[in-house]
Amino acid sequence: MKNRVHIFWLAALLLLAPNLAGADSGSFRQLGYQYLSPLPGAEYSSPQTRFVLLRFQAISPAAVTNLSQCIQVTGVRSGNHAGQMKIASDNRTVRFEMSTDFQANELVTVSLNPQTASGAVQPYQYQFMISGHLPDPGIITARGENPPNETKDKAFDNYPNTKWVDLIVPNGSTNFSWIQLVYPGEETHVVSQYAITSANDAPERDPQDWRIYGVDGAGALTLLDTRSNQTFSSRLQQNAFAFTNTTAFRGYRLEISRVANPSIARAVQLAELAFMEPSGSVLRQYWTGIGGAAVTDLTGNANYPNNPSGSDLLPTFEAPTDWADNYGSRVRGYLTAPNTGSFVFWLASDDGGELWLSTNDAPANMKLIASVSSWIGSREWNKLSTQKSAPVNLVAGQKYYVEARQKEAGGGDNLAVGWAKPGQSTATPSEVIPGSVLSPWTGSSSASLAVAPLPATGDSYPTPDGGQNSSLARATVGAFELPEGGDDGRGGPVTVGASGPGLPAISWASPGKSGLMPNGVSVPSDFPFINITTNNNPDSEYIFLDNRGGGGKSYNVIFDNTGAPIWYRKMPDERRDMKVQRNGMLTMLARTGGYRFVGLNNRYEEIASYWAVNGYGVDEHELQVLADGTYLLIGLRT
Repeated sequence: MKNRVHIFWLAALLLLAPNLAGADSGSFRQLGYQYLSPLPGAEYSSPQTRFVLLRFQAISPAAVTNLSQCIQVTGVRSGNHAGQMKIASDNRTVRFEMSTDFQANELVTVSLNPQTASGAVQPYQYQFMISGHLPDPGIITARGENPPNETKDKAFDNYPNTKWVDLIVPNGSTNFSWIQLVYPGEETHVVSQYAITSANDAPERDPQDWRIYGVDGAGALTLLDTRSNQTFSSRLQQNAFAFTNTTAFRGYRLEISRVANPSIARAVQLAELAFMEPSGSVLRQYWTGIGGAAVTDLTGNANYPNNPSGSDLLPTFEAPTDWADNYGSRVRGYLTAPNTGSFVFWLASDDGGELWLSTNDAPANMKLIASVSSWIGSREWNKLSTQKSAPVNLVAGQKYYVEARQKEAGGGDNLAVGWAKPGQSTATPSEVIPGSVLSPWTGSSSASLAVAPLPATGDSYPTPDGGQNSSLARATVGAFELPEGGDDGRGGPVTVGASGPGLPAISWASPGKSGLMPNGVSVPSDFPFINITTNNNPDSEYIFLDNRGGGGKSYNVIFDNTGAPIWYRKMPDERRDMKVQRNGMLTMLARTGGYRFVGLNNRYEEIASYWAVNGYGVDEHELQVLADGTYLLIGLRT
């Protein structure tokens, strides 16, 4: 038990340490606050952050007359997060408990407005970042503004109680107004959605007709969306609008041609304007328990590529840092080019790494474009000349298969892929490749180990894999059925086996012998067979079998009522409490990367992690995920 407590403390430290990056210098203390969590300016905060904590300098929470309404939390993508205000047992700390998760790579704004009779605490607003770096400020311009308090920057401050006002009345004919955001440096972004929030008064000033433009590097405008006769039924109402766009622009402009009532309006105004990128992800697979620092130590392992220890989805092309030792990983998926032109790619990894890119969406056509032969620090882009690719020409809107491989021995570890887009400086990457241009591998993924019985008759039957692959192999008369793109997962061609009458006889599985089960599932030689002795009242559902303690056969298995496996996976460690939750996700306890629960989709791909937050460890006995995705678990105070 003592060792277990130490493990939980380590997990808590690993989770909390990144949040100190970019922390506020402490200016909030001058406004009457002693402690805030998450800290102002925090980065890499967990999407599952459910608490905002504050402690006042010189007053107790009881002195705040509007305590239940003094905290507002808003995600730029997920919107307002409702919560309950509670006072901790120390009678000093206020805890705002939220019920929903944030989204990855989301900027969160916390607005504090405690009211006291003495005025001991002043309003304060700050931001923190979920799963990534805080964005650099962009360049905001507008046709006009109303200084000092109703300026153009107020449209992008993530605080709806401020507003931008232009003292002109767009009337649908002669007058119009505009406001524009250009991203910092040479950044370009693909935007396919935007949101406008009405101001806190004067509904006659609300935008009614407008256009959205993309702004290129020379300032030229491309029309992307047109709206007319739009209404805002209440004050501080946010309306969101989607449109089709696959091009990355340097910035975006809102041009307002008419307000709600030009006859009585004295200006045009809005509280917030947000340009939003589409969300995306890329598949990460990992293999644990493999020594060595070279990529060949991974690709030469018997479990590669078809039997990963696990997988998850990354919101950007960057894997977790300092995640584990003695493992290898492969990050794979598709990249949709946001522009036509010459792109340059960079790879950073610890230890060895490789970056492969296809000429189209087929893995069979991928080529090595960058590599790392020895360890490199996180986002250290220019240590080796081989990290940087030659220019690669891509076509806007086309999808390209991309794959990065990484091998970690011991010590620190990281993996990230950055790029420079057409027209940007190629001295260093402009950014880590964002999720907005990524989509996960959807071919015959070896991480997807769902299996199903095949017909007893017909022209196809399962082929045993000799115990190397726990996913179902299929053979058809004439040829094997190949993964999408025709590769074997290592980047090489698939060798087609014998066909027709010369096909080998079926090898049936038995305890200690790999082969085929009667329901068409291939199993390895160490598969844990079970024997159903009584089956006179079968349940319509399946039997879930955890591996507790492993015992050298660390399999998690779903059996049917005859004892035939429906799905199985050999785990890198003890996995238990396997169940189907109310939202349809399969969850189980995991230990890789710290004690947590993981969630699998209906393709048995790991797509979610469930942690305790605010420094608490995860108790291994219970997790409940509700239909709306809200989850409950038992935290450990370590």
